[in-house]
Amino acid sequence: MTEIWFIRHGETSWNREGRLQGWQDIELNTSGREQAAQLAARMATVKQTFDALYSSDLQRAYATAEPISAQLGLRIRTEPGIRERCFGVLEGMDLGRIDELAPEAAAARKSRDPHRPIEGGESLGQFQARVIATVNDLAQRHTNERILAVTHGGVLDIIWRQASNVAL
Repeated sequence: MTEIWFIRHGETSWNREGRLQGWQDIELNTSGREQAAQLAARMATVKQTFDALYSSDLQRAYATAEPISAQLGLRIRTEPGIRERCFGVLEGMDLGRIDELAPEAAAARKSRDPHRPIEGGESLGQFQARVIATVNDLAQRHTNERILAVTHGGVLDIIWRQASNVAL
């Protein structure tokens, strides 16, 4: 059986400001870099060995993976399939104001209708299909191995729902 440890990236300035990131390639802030360093130090104490380290291709995830890579001696393999959901026109917006700034796109996001697209972005169903296909592919590539995957909150939600048999 393949074992995958999923890790969410460290903090960015947009996380702190409550802005929707999606595919925007936002770097870690000082706190996020400290979180990544602390995580790498913690990983050094784990009594498990890992066969591979994957990261979303967005820099906030990759920068979180870098100290882990150095600590564990694993090469980072970028994997676009575990990138955050594309929120289209909503990206960069203050989450507290998206209803007024982009009401139709905000309604599409909040509806959780798997088939309802967000202007310029992915539908929830498209996002789910991409993530699940990628996770299944990683599991097949690493049969009976233990791997790490640094990714995003939305991806973790999809994975949790799939593993728990909870609908979108």
